[in-house]
Amino acid sequence: MSRRRLDSRSGLSAGLLGETQTPISSEPLESGYEVTGELGRGKFAVVKRCVEKTTGKVFAAKFLRKRRRGRDCRAEVIHEMAVLEMARNNPRVVNLYGAHETDHDVVLVLEYAAGGEIFDHCVSEELLPEAQITRLIRQTLEGVHHLHQSNLVHLDLKPQNILLTSLSPPGDIKIVDFGLARRLGSAGELREILGTPEYVAPEVLNYEPITTATDLW
Repeated sequence: MSRRRLDSRSGLSAGLLGETQTPISSEPLESGYEVTGELGRGKFAVVKRCVEKTTGKVFAAKFLRKRRRGRDCRAEVIHEMAVLEMARNNPRVVNLYGAHETDHDVVLVLEYAAGGEIFDHCVSEELLPEAQITRLIRQTLEGVHHLHQSNLVHLDLKPQNILLTSLSPPGDIKIVDFGLARRLGSAGELREILGTPEYVAPEVLNYEPITTATDLW
């Protein structure tokens, strides 16, 4: 999640979901969890490993800033939560378990994918067997297809946003980071310049209508 992202904010309200069913607690995250280390960092978010005190279960806590570039972005955080709720029955998408809010952040308590980013396998000198690669590609496409059936597009699919439930042997796919996801068909054509430069689809850069095909680029 460390790579920079395009974000024009030109059609920000288009395709955004405005409601969430998950209660947002005002209690500090530390009241129920022990934060044990950092997993990743982006421009406006930090993901930390945390352990639930009552059960010992491990989760990933995503700290999302509510103000970015001097602008109130809480609605975008609520949107990300709503997308995760819509995808809750998708076994290839990371699960949302809860949320906490502070003066500066909304913290999402997410399913922990112990295997880390599939990107690490892409750059490793140790090659995965073809059967494993086939399985992981199939699972990724299954997850994307499931999103598209709900008219959701991720719009930032890349190896850094595809995690594994275990490292060795490689576990199952979990798609993460839905901050740029949008819902199609809710406000006419969707046109936005967003994504990661190294992976963004041509129609995004050309400011053409975004479709489910955009995720397959």
